[in-house]
Amino acid sequence: MIGMIAGTLFMAFIGCFLNAFVLLPAYGKAFGMPVDALIAMGTAVNPAINSLLTFLFWQLHHLTLIVYDSQTGGSAGKEGVVRWLKKNIKTDNKRIVF
Repeated sequence: MIGMIAGTLFMAFIGCFLNAFVLLPAYGKAFGMPVDALIAMGTAVNPAINSLLTFLFWQLHHLTLIVYDSQTGGSAGKEGVVRWLKKNIKTDNKRIVF
C-alpha cells in the first residue's frame, strides 16, 4: 500500500514537472504564445492562479493523477472513470451541470 501511494505521488510529481518544463513550452511554441499567456488564460478561469506553480496545482495535477490511474488500470481504471463521469455529470444538452 505504501508503495502504491509513493508511486502515485512520484508519478504526479513527474507529470507536473513534464507539464511545466516540456509540454507547456511546447504548446506555447506550437500556438505562438509565451507560457505566461497560457497562465493568464488559467487566471481568467480561476483567479487563484497567479504563477506556473499555482497553474500546475489548480489546473493540471488532478488530471495527471486521473490519466496515470486510468493508464495503469488503477482503482478507477478506464471504465471506472467513464462510469463515474456518466453517473456524476449531467447535461441539459447545452452545458454540463454538476
